[in-house]
Amino acid sequence: MSTGAAEFVLRGLDEETGADGAGEHAIRRTGDELRAAESGNGDTGTEKQVDREDVTGWRTDDPMARPTMDELLRAEDPDNRQLLNLYLSRMFDQEFGEYRLRITDARYVSDGGGDLRRMQRSGFTFSGVISDDRGIPVADLRRKVFTDADDRIVVRNELIVVGSEQDRHQGISSVVNAGLEDIYRRNNVHRMEVRAMKDGGYVWARAGYDFDRHPSRLPSSISSLQHRIDTVSATATTGDKEILARIRERLGRPDDVDFPSPSELAALVGDDPGLGKTLMTGSTWHGVKLLG
Repeated sequence: MSTGAAEFVLRGLDEETGADGAGEHAIRRTGDELRAAESGNGDTGTEKQVDREDVTGWRTDDPMARPTMDELLRAEDPDNRQLLNLYLSRMFDQEFGEYRLRITDARYVSDGGGDLRRMQRSGFTFSGVISDDRGIPVADLRRKVFTDADDRIVVRNELIVVGSEQDRHQGISSVVNAGLEDIYRRNNVHRMEVRAMKDGGYVWARAGYDFDRHPSRLPSSISSLQHRIDTVSATATTGDKEILARIRERLGRPDDVDFPSPSELAALVGDDPGLGKTLMTGSTWHGVKLLG
């Protein structure tokens, strides 16, 4: 963690107007307006002029001004939404292989209460659009960045939606997520978290995520996967039923060294050569991947 992070200040702009949940087009328009404001090519009509000395030691018209995630998380004024958009765009708006990510919206969030508050502290969310090499949008993503009770930075993968069936088989998630991981490492992110479901049950397993062993999450992951095994077994061959039965038994012993990992489950082969993919696609589980 940066020792000088507490000195970082965001100020100078009121939060932009507009209702939450206004829809995809409204979110994208916000991102376009932000870039217009940053480049000086227009006034959005909904936001005040950027204070050019809003950040201690930096100026917003300096393209090299790129606060770290740690500094953004510790901003003294966490209500300044436009500056958060500005700096996250500088951090994430780039090409990942043949795809390009563009930040469309970012905002600070408040602490939760009860047990949730002990597990995580306030942070921010950001959304983005992924386009192909022709500039055509092919996917949307949303991430939450926060610090846990031990003051470690966590990125939660809240959403990635690939638009068409054809695009879902192009490896978009793998390419973009690999590029994002590099940025996270440079910003001292401790881990990434995800709630894998539907196609993501297989995708995140293949991406190297392990089961999140937090007591509030692991039991539900095990229960869901055991139910998924029962569903797949109902139409499986005798040989595949035996494989799945052994996996089901191992899942019931989470403290055992033989407890299976998501990647092992995704790689299962039986009479169905894609048994692991069949099992994990449609499964629901909580995953974590350590970065530091």
